[in-house]
Amino acid sequence: MVIVLCCVSILGCTNDADSEAVEYTRDFIDRYRPATFRPMKFGVYVEYASYLYVRNFTKEQIVREIELYNNLGVDIFRLDIRYDHWLTGDRESIAKIERAVKEVRWLGKELWISIYGVEAWNGPTRNDFGAASWEEWKKMTREEMRMVIANYAPDYLAILPEAPSLMQNQVKTEIETGEWVTFAEELASEVTTLSPNTIVVTLTALQIDEPRIENRAYFREIMMGKNDIDVVGVDPYSLYELETFTAIHALPDTNSLKELWIGETWDNWKIEYRGELSDLYIKAAVYYAQSVGMDGFVLFPGGWGLHDSELKPNGAYFSYRAVIDEVRSAAD
Repeated sequence: MVIVLCCVSILGCTNDADSEAVEYTRDFIDRYRPATFRPMKFGVYVEYASYLYVRNFTKEQIVREIELYNNLGVDIFRLDIRYDHWLTGDRESIAKIERAVKEVRWLGKELWISIYGVEAWNGPTRNDFGAASWEEWKKMTREEMRMVIANYAPDYLAILPEAPSLMQNQVKTEIETGEWVTFAEELASEVTTLSPNTIVVTLTALQIDEPRIENRAYFREIMMGKNDIDVVGVDPYSLYELETFTAIHALPDTNSLKELWIGETWDNWKIEYRGELSDLYIKAAVYYAQSVGMDGFVLFPGGWGLHDSELKPNGAYFSYRAVIDEVRSAAD
């Protein structure tokens, strides 16, 4: 998940879905309403089976969340995996992840796994360095990738998500952008060799005001490079990021043969449900992705974005389901 600390008042960086922010989002929807809809893959992140959060939920709760999301009509279920479970021999958490994978396969849906490394290696904050050496981190990442391919054969595998900035948080020394690009290309080549049918994805964070500009350089080099990465995802967490960064940095590169996706998104970096504003944001983001020619859209609702603690769906859930139905009906 990307953490963005930019506040644009009209986009509502507070918890209040005030009338001004709602009106702006409605206008955004009108501006980017596609004249025609194109086929698009839709996905959703499953919090109950991801990161270290999986330790907090039972297999039954995980299955119920997946079943709830299946009724959205999504094509893809995304699980974000930490390697900590395997390094520490946490069989209980591994069994829960395997149950989630089994459920996704039983439903006949596509499986997306993002490999997020070792949480125990993370620095104290996002902008701090981590605990692993570069060689140690690369070795661990290769191991995690090979384990995921061997055990789960995902339809989509996201490598180096939100590199360099997020991955740098696990490494103790600063790594040049070119080295991240080289390693991503090496991993992608190995994935393609081990599992030719797996679609290789990389994600990039969209912090406009972040002092680190290497995310943008990484995006461009991956997008335009001759490598085995199939999908480049951008991860906006506001209309401001969605529109401004994508227009400036992503769209000029659409002559690339790679697909451009919304790799993850929500209307605020805290992943809070903010009523009508969250409901409208989902439609606005899908319309924008459609209007600029993106190929896929994955929603990142965190733990409570689409439902409450009892797994009761909220307005954002029904908003996502409605816009998926709208796109599919019009694109057929």
